[in-house]
Amino acid sequence: MIQIEPIILPEYVSTRRFLLYEAAISDYDGSQLILFRSFGEYEGAETIDLIIYAPIYLELLVDLDYLRITKPRDEIAQKLAQSFNSASDRVYAIESAGKRFHFISVNFWIHEHKKPMEGSSLPALCSEDLSKRDAYFTEYVEYWYKVD
Repeated sequence: MIQIEPIILPEYVSTRRFLLYEAAISDYDGSQLILFRSFGEYEGAETIDLIIYAPIYLELLVDLDYLRITKPRDEIAQKLAQSFNSASDRVYAIESAGKRFHFISVNFWIHEHKKPMEGSSLPALCSEDLSKRDAYFTEYVEYWYKVD
């Protein structure tokens, strides 16, 4: 099994456009995963996936441009966490198009791929077969980030 540790960032910023690509249910634990994908600006550009694992609350558009993702620790985040009986460190903010949106989830990952990915990354991440996940990381994932 491949041991890949994510790069922890205080924020993730991208000038690319991300679209809601897919949602799936994990065979492993029954949790929902939501995938936003950026296909890149030109033919052959690598794809980037934003993966929301086990969402509790979503307040997002299906089309995100020029985004900044953080874990806010302000009053808004505190109130959202209280409203959904969740830990405040599970609240994320995405700023896009001059607006701030929030989501609460158990986890959130950003995968920058080595090469364009035509299919979804979710089947490999949702599978009980960990060799499928390992193969996905080996073949596609160049950088793996978490925001904290």
